[in-house]
Amino acid sequence: MWLNRVKYFGHVPGVEVGDVFHFRVELCIVGLHGHIQGGISWIGGDDNKWGEPVANSIVLSGGYEDDDSGERFVYHGAGGNHQNTARPGCYAQDQSLDRGNLALANAFLFQVPIRVIRGIESGFKKKSYRYDGLFRVTRYWDEVDGDGWTVYKFLVERKGMSFDKNEVAKNLRKYRTS
Repeated sequence: MWLNRVKYFGHVPGVEVGDVFHFRVELCIVGLHGHIQGGISWIGGDDNKWGEPVANSIVLSGGYEDDDSGERFVYHGAGGNHQNTARPGCYAQDQSLDRGNLALANAFLFQVPIRVIRGIESGFKKKSYRYDGLFRVTRYWDEVDGDGWTVYKFLVERKGMSFDKNEVAKNLRKYRTS
């Protein structure tokens, strides 16, 4: 069922910046993002040249209060959130620098570009996902939120990555007419 079983860093063959996917599972099927629910996808240390887990993609889906201006955004790390709340970014414990958070920190350390997929509203209570291209983690830090919980944050920028806005517009027009 999976079209791209190989885990990639960088662009995935056959996927263009601006491509839109109607279901989150499609991101997994084409190899764009490795997790159906998790926001951070990574390749383990046994499967890459750095010997450490390194992130290869993230999904911005509105589950956290990510400060997003398009070309750069602050991505809130994974974990620590309370599962039984309707309020995004409501934490019940400290986040830790492990799993996906460690993989994002290592993407910064090794300067590995990551794929960014954005959740976009596409109708009544329906969300689609758009591949926005390659970005870099340019900084990360931890801070204590208003409730006293430690939260990891990652500054992610398109910095130095190629991006053709006309190509994305063409792909979005194609999506809207299909």
